[in-house]
Amino acid sequence: SLFRPSSLLLIQFGAVRKWDDGSSFGFIRDDGSNSSIFVHRSNCVWQNPDGGNQSILVGTRVGYDLTL
Repeated sequence: SLFRPSSLLLIQFGAVRKWDDGSSFGFIRDDGSNSSIFVHRSNCVWQNPDGGNQSILVGTRVGYDLTL
């Protein structure tokens, strides 16, 4: 029998295209396809371990996991 994963995880890179801090969501422009990916602040993983001011700024380069 063959092992078939139920989902595929892809590591992607892009830049924050638009961010609405009041609503805690925005969009990332994917480097590879130039398409926009919706993201909510609750799905963000911060690399700042001290939990300081965690701002999301337009133009910031980001890495993200895309699950298919």
